[in-house]
Amino acid sequence: MTTITQKHNEDCKEFSDKFEEREKRIKELETLEDKYKELTETHITLKDELNDTRESLKEEKLNVEKTQLLAATLQEAVETEKLARDYAQKLNQKRTQKQLMEKEELGRSATLIQQKWRQYHLKKRQLSFEKEQNEV
Repeated sequence: MTTITQKHNEDCKEFSDKFEEREKRIKELETLEDKYKELTETHITLKDELNDTRESLKEEKLNVEKTQLLAATLQEAVETEKLARDYAQKLNQKRTQKQLMEKEELGRSATLIQQKWRQYHLKKRQLSFEKEQNEV
């Protein structure tokens, strides 16, 4: 009888060991499943963050391009304004030079007219004087 009991005890022990091993594996599998779920959630979260980051980068790139375009436009406006100022200054210089030349010419003409007027009056006086001399 001891052999049957021994055999039974050994079988029970083996069964118990196998059962514990199975329970251990089940717990490991449950742990792995939990880790898998956690990693899946992390993966989804990271994927969403990556997409958000990509969108943000696209928006930033657009903002940078807009800023660069605005800077280039502003630079062109500054250069255009400078060219306009330079042109206006040259135009004003030409006007001033022309006005000075006209004033000089008017001054010469006025001087010439004054000289002619004086000559006329001198001639007139001279003729008057000669006329008076002739009458006397």
